[in-house]
Amino acid sequence: MTRQRDDIALWIGHSGEFCTDLDEGDGSRISSRADVPPPERDLPAADDAALRERASLLAAVRRTAAERGYRGATVEAVVRATRLPRHSFEAHFATIDDAILAAQGDFFLRLHRQVERSCSADRPWPEQVRAALTIVLDVVTEAEALARVLLVEAPSASFAGAQRQFEALDGFAALLCGGRRHYPQAVSLPDLTERTLVGGVASIITEGLLAEDTPTLRGLAPQLLELILTPYLGPELAHSASASDRPS
Repeated sequence: MTRQRDDIALWIGHSGEFCTDLDEGDGSRISSRADVPPPERDLPAADDAALRERASLLAAVRRTAAERGYRGATVEAVVRATRLPRHSFEAHFATIDDAILAAQGDFFLRLHRQVERSCSADRPWPEQVRAALTIVLDVVTEAEALARVLLVEAPSASFAGAQRQFEALDGFAALLCGGRRHYPQAVSLPDLTERTLVGGVASIITEGLLAEDTPTLRGLAPQLLELILTPYLGPELAHSASASDRPS
């Protein structure tokens, strides 16, 4: 568990990977300076310093938001934590809200990549779903304060935050559609099945974050896994596939 906590802390605390399709959209809704920049390998060498500076600022935004909450985070607290001048912050973000949106986008993109890797592994599809669900629950549990800001407070505070969250949920739903290829009986499922399943899981996670009771979410993992698998495998096989996760 200690190694897992260290891995999650490193994943959340580092900002070196950026940009997927979830960042594309109507740039008029979010300041361009709040968008996540392209991967480091795509940047000219001259931009390396700017990338490192931005990474430092985003790490400070995450720490500050986790400690103070969405409304308590300020530009002053972020620049104080980085020991950078205010104009350095303003070179990357128009406001503290833009900075938190960037941190939110980075969080979703990283989570999506982690889940996507678990879904592309060489193992049975139900095991891929179990691994993906475990990743999500581990992240929100180990980074509860930050997750509360990025998954609950930011979407409630602005249209842009809500839009980014909906885009992220759609991305997870698209990954779940892979189940239709593995189970022919699932081909005729309603088009909204995956979005409904992902939205339901997100709602339960949100409830846990609001109640400051994320450890309980891990105990719900078997039920959540069975819920997700049932439309594809059927009730009996879904229950059997989730049985190993249930307390004996």
